[in-house]
Amino acid sequence: MVSTLKVNKIQIPNSDSDVMSLDATTGNVTFHKTVSGTAMEKLADVTISSVSADVSTTGLSTDFDTYFVTFHLLPVAGGPDLYFRIFSGGTEFTTSNAYTYDMRNSNDNSQHRSSGNTYFRANRHAIAEQGEELSGVAGGGGISGELTFLNAQNVEATLKVTGQTNYHMNGGTARVADFYGAGLNANHKSVTMDGIKFYFSSGNIHSGRYRIYGIR
Repeated sequence: MVSTLKVNKIQIPNSDSDVMSLDATTGNVTFHKTVSGTAMEKLADVTISSVSADVSTTGLSTDFDTYFVTFHLLPVAGGPDLYFRIFSGGTEFTTSNAYTYDMRNSNDNSQHRSSGNTYFRANRHAIAEQGEELSGVAGGGGISGELTFLNAQNVEATLKVTGQTNYHMNGGTARVADFYGAGLNANHKSVTMDGIKFYFSSGNIHSGRYRIYGIR
């Protein structure tokens, strides 16, 4: 037996306050209240439209133990590396010898491993500047990627980072870097995460965009 329910809105009991409404013409559904329990929630969507030394987002909801970040950032001049740090308790975490990263460049299988840093590094080779002609196509450059931060609120396990970045080297060759074994050192289990900062090793950020999602 099949039943059909036809409604144009749902309201809170004993109230005229709408929870959901449906447009009978377009079929579009509008939620008027916060939807809880969803697997992924957008926490920030930041566009950089003017030259900046760095960009950061703080005060992320600590209801999530995993954060997923997508980004595309362009340096003013070619040749830098992209660094990123976390915020913990609203403060930029810059403790010496805290960050470890390990990445492999899938194009030539080269590996770069480093421990005892005050930042994570997002690329294996120097990044092309914004507007540099790449493989005969003008307007390229910069670095794009996705990063997953695990154990963001778990004080029994250290923060870990996985992900992949895509970029062109300063000079035009395309590169892909895969992250594995990146995270805070073992003696920093108590450090939680509620923000992120991006900056280049030299020069400024020309423009870009990044989004942050919380995963339950």
